[in-house]
Amino acid sequence: MLHSGNGYAGFYVKAYFGDLVFSSYEIPFTWDGKFGNEKVMPGVYVYKIQLKYMFNGKETSELFVGDVTVIR
Repeated sequence: MLHSGNGYAGFYVKAYFGDLVFSSYEIPFTWDGKFGNEKVMPGVYVYKIQLKYMFNGKETSELFVGDVTVIR
């Protein structure tokens, strides 16, 4: 995860059955629709953005989950 002062962030993309296809800890998060150097198959993929940071002296975490459909 990206460590930036008082927090960190991670971006993950998983295939339908839960296999990790992509992860990044650099902001801005970008995914080019590839697994390694190969284009992924068309379909629905789940993304997760996980943030942890300090806010008013208290550790706070947020989780954003959604899906993206790859079409070719």
